[in-house]
Amino acid sequence: MCMGLATALLGGCAGSDSGLVAPTDDETPTQISILASDLPEDGTLVVGESLLLTAELRDGRGRMINGKSVKWSTSDPTVATVDNKGQMTGVAAGRATIEASHRDLSTTLDIVVHDLSSLELEPAEVALVVGDTLELTVVARAADGGLRDGSLLSWTSSDPTVATVEAGTVIARGEGSAIVAVEAGELRAESRVGVEPGDAGDPGGGGDPPGPAPAPSVKFYVSASSSFDEWTRAPTAEQQEWMRDHYFRMRTSS
Repeated sequence: MCMGLATALLGGCAGSDSGLVAPTDDETPTQISILASDLPEDGTLVVGESLLLTAELRDGRGRMINGKSVKWSTSDPTVATVDNKGQMTGVAAGRATIEASHRDLSTTLDIVVHDLSSLELEPAEVALVVGDTLELTVVARAADGGLRDGSLLSWTSSDPTVATVEAGTVIARGEGSAIVAVEAGELRAESRVGVEPGDAGDPGGGGDPPGPAPAPSVKFYVSASSSFDEWTRAPTAEQQEWMRDHYFRMRTSS
């Protein structure tokens, strides 16, 4: 019989060949991630705007762990700052990386900070032929009325099989229509792109390029009488043998 609960917890019952196994630490995080539910998908923050980031820790079984300390840091405090509670604030236009870490675990979040108040895209509608390339013009204005370049903007196409876009350059890929958009956080401007098929044989218009010229064919003219046609493009082996024994001449025609 066990003499007491304390003895059982520490070493098991006297005389027993089974003891208690030391408990494992199920509270040891093995994964860390940053949650930013209020941040747009393109990771854009407006100058002066603040968002609260949350670091999520999970164990090896995927269970969430609470109550652990997390260290926050920023790659460029002149662009964005973050305090020890995960409060992130946009300081100036630019790019920065926010990092959350716990012991040897870490993860990052890339963000873009802008100071824009409006976006316009020109032309608003365009017609292209498959294979065409067009440079769209974006007008990005800050709150003070000044113009900004498009280096911090993100571009999307509603149908990449019709038109793709990269840094404002649109390439017509296939027949149809698509919406090309430029975004900065909640700001958005669009251009409707219509694509028509090109003329056949016109590589610049998207048609298939002309194939190679047909190779000259060899025709055989047999001067002596024979049991097969006088003109033939592909004489059989038997016919070729017959011609070796008789006078014949060849001529090449295209």
